[in-house]
Amino acid sequence: MEQKKIYVVNGSQDSGAPRAIFDSKDMALAFVSRFKKNREHVIYEGVLNPSFVVDKERTPYEVSFSADGDVCIREQGLYEYEIKTAEWGGHIIGVPGLICFVVAKDEIDALSQATATKNRLIADGKWERPDEPYVVDHFEIIPIEHGEGV
Repeated sequence: MEQKKIYVVNGSQDSGAPRAIFDSKDMALAFVSRFKKNREHVIYEGVLNPSFVVDKERTPYEVSFSADGDVCIREQGLYEYEIKTAEWGGHIIGVPGLICFVVAKDEIDALSQATATKNRLIADGKWERPDEPYVVDHFEIIPIEHGEGV
C-alpha cells in the first residue's frame, strides 16, 4: 500500500503547534509564499498514518563503548530516527569508540546484543580493539527523561 505524504508548515523559530498541514507540496509552497513579503517558514515532509511495529516487550537503546573501557547505555526513542536506527541494528564506528543501537528487553540484553556486534566488528577487522585488553570497568545506565523534547 502506497503511503500518503503530508507537508507540515511551521515558522522557522516555532517549536509549538504547526501553522498548517497539507496533502500537497504545491499547496504548502503556495501557503508559505502567498504574500509579497513572507515570514520564514519551514516545510516538513511526513507520512500520513505510517506503518509501525508495536513491541511492548522491548525498548530502543544506544550502547557506547569507549577505548578506555567505559560503557554507557541510554534508552532511546524520543525521536523516530532513534527508533529506526535501533530497529535496523545500526552502529557508528568512531575513533576510539563504538556506538551500537539495539532494541532490547532491558539494559543487560542491550549490552549483550551490542557486545556481540562489537565482537563481530573486531573479528571482521572493521573496528580495532584498543591497545589495552578490553575490560568493562565502568557501566552506566541513563534512563530517558519522559516528556523531554515533546
